Amino acid sequence: MSKKLEQLLICGTREALLSKEMEKEFYNLEQGFRGENEQLEWFKKYGSEHWHYVSNYWFNHGKLLEADMLVISEQEWLVIEVKNYHGLFEYKDRECYINGRLMSDDQVAKMNHRLNRIRHIAAEVSPEIKVVGAMVFINEHSDVRLDHGNEFDIVMRNQLQRFIRKFRERNDYPLSNQKLDRVSRVLKKHQATSPFVPKSLPLESFAELRKGITCKACGSFETQSKYKSIKCRSCLTTEHKHEAALRTAYQLRYLYYDHPKMLTRRNIYEFCGKLISERTISRALTSRYKIIGATSSLYYDIQI
Repeated sequence: MSKKLEQLLICGTREALLSKEMEKEFYNLEQGFRGENEQLEWFKKYGSEHWHYVSNYWFNHGKLLEADMLVISEQEWLVIEVKNYHGLFEYKDRECYINGRLMSDDQVAKMNHRLNRIRHIAAEVSPEIKVVGAMVFINEHSDVRLDHGNEFDIVMRNQLQRFIRKFRERNDYPLSNQKLDRVSRVLKKHQATSPFVPKSLPLESFAELRKGITCKACGSFETQSKYKSIKCRSCLTTEHKHEAALRTAYQLRYLYYDHPKMLTRRNIYEFCGKLISERTISRALTSRYKIIGATSSLYYDIQI
């Protein structure tokens, strides 16, 4: 899950007011995430036990790019771009359209470029590795029209099972530990950080956020404080107070991504709905993070 999506999910849980732009971004990111997860489930169900998967691989090889998923096998790599579009995707005159609306990026050209760059990376592992690509339209209501061919396969939802099984017929072989180590080293060499990071909520929004500790299992706010634990009245899951404090502080850090000074003991105490004492919060966080700042404004250096 991207940092942006994780932040927006926390915003939804905490009932933060989102701008229309953020709501649209939330919808798009969530749809993309669901599509990628669903596709991965298909591969694990119908693919080979010998394959290795790399999700959301950001890399820099002459240009910063991302691959939704790499399927790594002994002899062949599969580069996948997942689209969870509802409606008609068209590519004509080197422009992309979704339901007749012009898209900002040339998704087809970007896919071809991504595929070419991954081929160069794979060649560093072994020149014998074949790299192929697929743009998977996972939504059952997707339709696709392209005005010319491309270097990768277009796979619709009703074609995905057969596509995976055909790939398995060619690549159902164990990957040696030695080769897997080399693959990991080469991928890490070119790995890059996603340029898309969350934007902080306005500092004044803190007063309006829903306070409390969400259940780690069901996500509800039906939690109560016990002696050393937090218990959910809804699903009866229990969690040690130290872990609950760390998890809730982590949520606060995501919401105020550009304002780490918001991570004071008092703010975390308020954010937890006062279900955990400031003393316990201090013990939990100082065991994991450094304390920064002057005596009057100490905050925890939580890195995400």
